[in-house]
Amino acid sequence: MVSASGGTTSFCVNDASSFSISDFCAGVRSRLPNSRLASLIFFRMSRNWLVADARGVIGVITRNDLEQAAQDGADKPVADLVNPIHFPHLHSDQGLDLALDRMGENKLEMLPVVNRANIHKLEGIVHLQDVLQAYGIHPIP
Repeated sequence: MVSASGGTTSFCVNDASSFSISDFCAGVRSRLPNSRLASLIFFRMSRNWLVADARGVIGVITRNDLEQAAQDGADKPVADLVNPIHFPHLHSDQGLDLALDRMGENKLEMLPVVNRANIHKLEGIVHLQDVLQAYGIHPIP
């Protein structure tokens, strides 16, 4: 992970079924303008990412969010494109049915699993593919 002043924005990958945190696979400054981050997206396979700063997780951002901000001409820091208080998330004691509901409602492929006492403390990540596999739905080879 690349560390920098002003916090970091982290792109996370994890085995959601275990609710354990894996190593961050890449990172950029949370104060990075969204137009610069948008250019980095093409090197990643995911369509949404966790955004973090010094507090921890502050939101989830999608490719569509970044594309819309670029079209609007708003070259804002990535951290300014998310709501650090109200962002889609789960707690480790909540079910996969709620995970699927929140993913669908927010058009996300993953959700952060956060601590109840501190929503910025990441405890894991739930991926859509893992939820579907838990329900017996497997991708067609």
